[in-house]
Amino acid sequence: MSTSYADSTRFLTNREFSDQEKTYIQKLLLQTTDELRDVGEQIARLVSRQAELESEISHYKVALAPHKMLPEHILQLIFQWCIPPDGLLVPIFRDEKLWPPFTQVCSSWRKLAMNTPELWRDVTMSLYYMTITTVEESILHMSGSVVQVICLDH
Repeated sequence: MSTSYADSTRFLTNREFSDQEKTYIQKLLLQTTDELRDVGEQIARLVSRQAELESEISHYKVALAPHKMLPEHILQLIFQWCIPPDGLLVPIFRDEKLWPPFTQVCSSWRKLAMNTPELWRDVTMSLYYMTITTVEESILHMSGSVVQVICLDH
């Protein structure tokens, strides 16, 4: 362990030190440098551990999130309320569909939404480089064959 900061201030003088004092000061310098390195390593370990703990806390909060307790039929109603009155607009560029945001939250929400025919009964799709037949088949499958309106904007 090195000397304390107060002890080190006694070397803050303009006088020349003897060889014995210089040797002692060099020893203190090496000890203090080693201790500083050790403290830096401890800080790095603590910062890493802090990040791990913050991540764990985040995972626990997600696991206990209130929306996870909602029954599927309530989520389906919420999804339906997210659809504009004039129907769902799904832009398609090549084979990429820009599905509604609630389908992008997690895989279970996406699966539930894709299996909720009421969401897919009034759909407008903007097509970019995609065949109409593929789109029609996709919408008919998701709507449970009870489509009220298909409006294809090509």
